[in-house]
Amino acid sequence: MNGGTLNVNGSTFIHNYAANGQAICGFNTKEYANISEGKSHLIITHNTFINHTGSSTTVKISGNQYTFDYNTFINSPQTVYSGTGNVYNAVSSTNSKVKKELLGASFNEILSDSPESDDEFLDIILNNLDDSDVTIYLKSGTWSLPSRAMTMSSETNVYIIGEDRDSTIFTTYGIYNDGNAENWGGTITWENLTFNNGEMALNGINYKFINCKFINYTLELNAKESSGASGAYELFDYSFTNCNFVDYIQNIITGHNYTNIIISNCVFDNINSDAIISTTCTGSGTRLDVDNHFAPYTDKSSVTIKDSTFNNVIVKGIVKATVDAADNVITDNTYGFDTKKTLVDGEYTYIDVPVTATTLTVKVGDIKEGEPFTIIVELSDNITSDVKVSVGENNYTVSVVNGTGSLKVSDKLAPNTYNVTANFEGISNYAASTANTTFKVEKVSNPSTGKDKQTAPKVTKKATKITAKKATFKAKKKTKKYSIVLKAGKAAVKKVKVTIKIGKKTYKATTNSKGKATFKITKLTKKGKYTAVIKFAGNKNFKATSKKVKITVKK
Repeated sequence: MNGGTLNVNGSTFIHNYAANGQAICGFNTKEYANISEGKSHLIITHNTFINHTGSSTTVKISGNQYTFDYNTFINSPQTVYSGTGNVYNAVSSTNSKVKKELLGASFNEILSDSPESDDEFLDIILNNLDDSDVTIYLKSGTWSLPSRAMTMSSETNVYIIGEDRDSTIFTTYGIYNDGNAENWGGTITWENLTFNNGEMALNGINYKFINCKFINYTLELNAKESSGASGAYELFDYSFTNCNFVDYIQNIITGHNYTNIIISNCVFDNINSDAIISTTCTGSGTRLDVDNHFAPYTDKSSVTIKDSTFNNVIVKGIVKATVDAADNVITDNTYGFDTKKTLVDGEYTYIDVPVTATTLTVKVGDIKEGEPFTIIVELSDNITSDVKVSVGENNYTVSVVNGTGSLKVSDKLAPNTYNVTANFEGISNYAASTANTTFKVEKVSNPSTGKDKQTAPKVTKKATKITAKKATFKAKKKTKKYSIVLKAGKAAVKKVKVTIKIGKKTYKATTNSKGKATFKITKLTKKGKYTAVIKFAGNKNFKATSKKVKITVKK
């Protein structure tokens, strides 16, 4: 690529050679390129590069507009570029069954030396765990590994790569680390395989799954909660990238303490269970430093699920966490259904809870001065709950049973037109909703309660409040999304315009039915700290408000 945009994702490159950039060469990835939004961009993520034969770098990048994450280089020279999750200097095993030195050998030639049986597959792993990294290529077929305790060296990484994802199938797996967890910092990486109708318990080892498919295959992570010789519990990483999870009627992943679970760019299809992930991820564990294998440091347990897609998913919540683990869960997905952030049910907190949208109506008939009035509320789905109703500056609670409720009010109102707002706050898996109406109180010469005749109260604007938090963005991120919430008391202020000003640039957004507005911030690429001013100008029903927050941009 010489200017423009290029996206290379989830690919495998084998035995390539070129004088400058043996597999990929991207030049002029700079802001002045004449394309969309005035920028070129190079995206290289989740790829594997195997046995590149020249002395120059496998991927060559010139410029600063690029994303370079989660790539693995096996027997392939590579310059270190800025990015996350890249594995450099990986080497194939010296075992003749897993390595081909022939210049230009095809993937079929490599597979010709792959294991021929489960026993041979196990032997290859056992014979290489205390040496350098081992890469095993599996032919299409059905594979399994029995339950087996292993003691692994601190620098061993295992790469298991399938010939074809849909036809290279794994059924059972039972390998776990039987040595001191603190003495081993390697990772077993699975790529391009299908795990079909089974279960897997992963203990005492870091794992990566790339471009894999799981069909009704459950995973239990770190149930043994391994401790090292020092007595400190060890923290293990479990990552799933570009994977598919299909046809489940139970929770897919169960994560125990001292785990760091990362799920990104995955697809979930046809799931009918309590949750996608169930976790008790609490506590901080030690792990080996990337640069100094024997310098332990402490890290916090966590679950992150982001940038993933959910099709035909019926769950109580995307993540089910014990109450003390809920704060360790991060979700950042765009769902094709309405959700609310949390639902507490006994000792568990459900996170990103699918909810059914509700319809709320409120009616108050016109009356004459001195007469009582009746508030009538209807709520969809035969819901039984309380609905808060405000009439002018007066507040009432209407009890709704099986979708309907009414309240007769004896308060005497002076002649005027009154605004009525009803607010259902949502329960269980039903979303909140609001409704508005007006009614008139007609003036009469001799009202029935002449003594109690009142002066018409003013219909005042409601005070509003912006909820916004400080945020940190990476400078290289082209579009930075930042969200705020606008409410009047507990009620969302919906379908109104809000602005955010950062420096000399002002951005606009509109609130949704929950009062949430998301700004798309562009052209903020300079490192530094900014004071952003968020404003709502107000309207005939709501008062204006503003809020200042800190925005930090890092390289």
